[in-house]
Amino acid sequence: MHDFSNTSRALKASMHIHRTVDEAAGIACATITGEISLNAVRAEMTRVTSDPVHNPQLPALVDVRQATSCMTTEEILILA
Repeated sequence: MHDFSNTSRALKASMHIHRTVDEAAGIACATITGEISLNAVRAEMTRVTSDPVHNPQLPALVDVRQATSCMTTEEILILA
């Protein structure tokens, strides 16, 4: 399993991203905490699926359950 973490300075100082790629389970996961936006989540979705250790044939998950959002209902539906 590969484990990556960072705090995004470019998007919001309070946003923290923890990334893992579990090759055995065949899934890439990014957990985002802190304040998020539609653009931040979209960017992370792109990063997770383009990670060189992630097989693009396998699923990826961006978990925002612990994040704070000011996104509109329409923006959330865009991500669904």
